[in-house]
Amino acid sequence: MRFKWSKKISVGDVTIDKQHKRLLDEILVLSLLLERGQSGNHIEETLGFLDRYISGHFTYEEGYMETHHYPLLDAHKEMHRQFAVEYEAMKREFAMGDTLAFQEKVNHFLGQWWVNHISHADQNYHEYIDAHPTSHPEGEPERYHDTIQKA
Repeated sequence: MRFKWSKKISVGDVTIDKQHKRLLDEILVLSLLLERGQSGNHIEETLGFLDRYISGHFTYEEGYMETHHYPLLDAHKEMHRQFAVEYEAMKREFAMGDTLAFQEKVNHFLGQWWVNHISHADQNYHEYIDAHPTSHPEGEPERYHDTIQKA
């Protein structure tokens, strides 16, 4: 299964779009590593990257929505929390050596969750921010783009 970012799932913020692209690219890498039967070390390195990057992305994105006074922020945070619970369970399957179940989860949970989340839930805040230009704080683009967390 292939996961690719496209302009149609852009949220209108350069930083978040870059983060989404990178996340989908790394999920593809993880999927390919599993398909090719790569060693646990390569997979663990990719998971370590995803751990840090996903956490940083959620923090950044939630701050972005808060700054724009997005009214569904709490519900969006709950989606992120639920994802984190399922993601941790998925990683435990890998740690227990169930590679086949783990590969299925990477393709059907991890990749699909991100594509669906970006295509739907993230589009909701994008539409809200576009429809409420007064929700844009002064200097917002510069401040947000200067604070992206590097992974």
